[in-house]
Amino acid sequence: MNYASEAKQFQMKLEGFLREFTREGDKLYIFADLIAKEKSVLYVLDIPSEKVMNTIPLPEDVADDMVVYQDKVVLATKTSLTVVDRSDWKVSTIKLSYPDVRPVSLYNRNGHLYVALIKSKFVCKFPQLDCAT
Repeated sequence: MNYASEAKQFQMKLEGFLREFTREGDKLYIFADLIAKEKSVLYVLDIPSEKVMNTIPLPEDVADDMVVYQDKVVLATKTSLTVVDRSDWKVSTIKLSYPDVRPVSLYNRNGHLYVALIKSKFVCKFPQLDCAT
């Protein structure tokens, strides 16, 4: 993993397929799918020290988006929202009420969390992108 900002640059070796990341203050949150171990984790990196502060096991192996909302890291996973509380690193899951949709994008705007959903059962023919349910 390569990190670069105007103030700092560093490299770090992290295990897994690094799918998503978000930054809040001096912390970097990285979702990683550890394919060989059949599990996923959230790495919490301290940017000033360039060290992994915590590695949190997660219940789902896919994340399409991630944001920091209030004092939580929220991930859009396969069928739910996975929520990691930054005060104690406890993980909870919010199941969606609709079985045929999944969250794909998260937006933190003006103190509100917005979730974009997509139907989970669809077929696309490439390259035309002719999608049907």
